[in-house]
Amino acid sequence: MPLGQLTRAVSVRLSGWASTQSGNTVGAILIVVSSLTVAGMMVAVRELGQVYPVWQIMLARTGGQLLLLLPFMYRGRWQMLRTDKLRWHVIRVVTGFFGILGWFYSITHLRFADAVGLSFTKALFLVALAAMFLRERPGIIGWGATLVGFVGVLIMAGPSGGPARSDVAVLAAIAAIGGAASGAVTTLAIKYLTRTESTATMMAYPALGLTLLSGILSIFTWVPVSLEAAPLFILAMVSGIITQWCFITAYRYGEASVLATVEYIRLVAAALAGYLLFGEVPTPFVFLGILLIVSASFVSVKRERIRAGIFH
Repeated sequence: MPLGQLTRAVSVRLSGWASTQSGNTVGAILIVVSSLTVAGMMVAVRELGQVYPVWQIMLARTGGQLLLLLPFMYRGRWQMLRTDKLRWHVIRVVTGFFGILGWFYSITHLRFADAVGLSFTKALFLVALAAMFLRERPGIIGWGATLVGFVGVLIMAGPSGGPARSDVAVLAAIAAIGGAASGAVTTLAIKYLTRTESTATMMAYPALGLTLLSGILSIFTWVPVSLEAAPLFILAMVSGIITQWCFITAYRYGEASVLATVEYIRLVAAALAGYLLFGEVPTPFVFLGILLIVSASFVSVKRERIRAGIFH
């Protein structure tokens, strides 16, 4: 069955089933599925990262998405690329590139629970960035949650986060935090672009831009892909596609404030994958840091409801 027909068939079946369920239920289930596929992608990135440069792994992930989109771009006579917000698409692509770069590097050199826990700091960076650029008012609750979250980051990234942290692990923690900050900028760009841009256009530019950037870097550091590594590259590509589809579709059905909290299931899936496949056991300090970050992120997402409950 051609890919287009398969996609339409899946969408029709999902729509039929979703019509009998609440939107938040459908969204939550899709978020859980995306969490499992993220864990699969993390396993592939961890194994491949021991041999292949991070951007070569990224090339496989984004290149696969581009290959899926190219037939639709061609049939639509490249209408997907028409935009008057090119500068914002460039900002999204560049920040998204550094965000994925930091994420993949941290997966390769940190315990899975550490890498995912630090990635949740994106919500905390969003509080500060939204206050500066969108003139949002986080208030005492928002800024307090941000402060608590960064205390959690210091606990996880500092010497207490694990026994005898190596320089590489510290660098990976910095990369994870930097990737989360870049991801926060990407999220703001997406929020701005969704006002005028179609979903197709917003999918096309990252696929093209990220493939171009990772491809250019891969030319200078290319490592031939062995037969043993090929299945892992395929896993990274397929899991990335499924994750993105599930994530986008989930937010189409469910409320953002509800699904943002369900996303924490990623932490459980990553920790289980790390324990079962690599024997990773997070230390009590790591659990404390994760608890502070997740709690602070939860409060950041729910701060309007919390504020309303206190002051009204």
